[in-house]
Amino acid sequence: MIWSCNVCNHLSLGTRGPESCPVCGVPRDQFHEWTPKEHIAGTETEANLTEAFEGKASRYARLLAWSTIAELQGDREAAALFRQRADEDMAHAISHLIRLGVDSDTGANLQKAQDESGNNNRIVYPGYFSVAEDEGFADAGHYFASVGQRELTHSDTYLELIERAHT
Repeated sequence: MIWSCNVCNHLSLGTRGPESCPVCGVPRDQFHEWTPKEHIAGTETEANLTEAFEGKASRYARLLAWSTIAELQGDREAAALFRQRADEDMAHAISHLIRLGVDSDTGANLQKAQDESGNNNRIVYPGYFSVAEDEGFADAGHYFASVGQRELTHSDTYLELIERAHT
């Protein structure tokens, strides 16, 4: 189910609304079940949501890295703050993704994940590898090749689940 905050319109996935809104802080009782009413495909709003989603997802990874660095340096307060902000950014990213039209069918999502992993293995990471090698960054090239191979493993795992669902 998708839940919408009555105050700020933040969207959340779950069997019920979140304990509190990660945007405005209101409690769970301020959420209602939501169904999409707007068709944003091809609009500037869709482009903005896509950019916002990518930005929040990227920031999430940076904040987790910074949290780990702070922990390693013994700064628990900074580590906790970075982790809290990372969790909030992921909640925002998911809300953006819902508005972009996340598929509610697990089979369809498995297929999309398998397609993306296969594309990363066949096209994206080999391209990154070639650029790194051409620029003389053998270590980065090796890393990209390794990640590309891992993407193949991901793709195969998704495909196994898809095939099991159809048997």
